[in-house]
Amino acid sequence: MAKSVTSMLIGFAIQDSLIGSEEDLVTKYIPELKENGWDKVTLKHLLQMTSAMKFNESYCNPFGHAASYYYGRNLRKQLAKAKLEGEPGTYFNYQSGQTQVLGLALERALNGKKITTYLQEKLWTPLGMEYDASWSLDRKKNGLEKTFCCLNARAHDFAKLVRFYLNKGNWEGEQLLNEEWIEKSTKLDTTAGSEDNYQYQ
Repeated sequence: MAKSVTSMLIGFAIQDSLIGSEEDLVTKYIPELKENGWDKVTLKHLLQMTSAMKFNESYCNPFGHAASYYYGRNLRKQLAKAKLEGEPGTYFNYQSGQTQVLGLALERALNGKKITTYLQEKLWTPLGMEYDASWSLDRKKNGLEKTFCCLNARAHDFAKLVRFYLNKGNWEGEQLLNEEWIEKSTKLDTTAGSEDNYQYQ
């Protein structure tokens, strides 16, 4: 759910002109990744998991990337070391790391506002969620949300997010998120390395 919600928030950020479009280069928001060869990677590559990021998704390896992202206490520092192992836009590879790069790009675009605050403003309050939610951070002080996982909420409220997308971004008569984003983020697409069973997160 956290990955899908991250995609929703990217859509809102584009709608709010905080992000130009999903075609923006990742280095526009995370310039330090230029040193690691990320010059051609777009936000869309991350959304579709076609960035060619070097990331070990193993849940058995206690020293792998997934474990270090989950238990690590400085995701920003770890993300600055992220490298590629291929050409962006040529193949699909499901990796939580790509979602976390999206999270850092979103945080930068929000100019000091927390991702959790943006979630509250854009979804939790407008949809009238019945229960509070929480998003796990890498550390307590000035922490970064683990956008690849760890959005903790009740199933009933998660179901509201499904209804929100089934209604093309409309909630009880109010168009909160533009229908164009809903269509783009869910349409079947096998171009540029993408797979038809996985689109914008």
